[in-house]
Amino acid sequence: MKIFIRDLSHMTSKKQLQLHDLFAEFGAVKSVKIITDNFTKHPRGFALLK
Repeated sequence: MKIFIRDLSHMTSKKQLQLHDLFAEFGAVKSVKIITDNFTKHPRGFALLK
């Protein structure tokens, strides 16, 4: 199952999302993809959890 997370701080890291207990009811977080801008490579404020 993929979960879309939005309105993230631009300072949020993959490790923070993997360790967060909010998503425990959906199972263990296997992977995190923080979406970045193609040109600047800065985070765009949302992520996909699997």
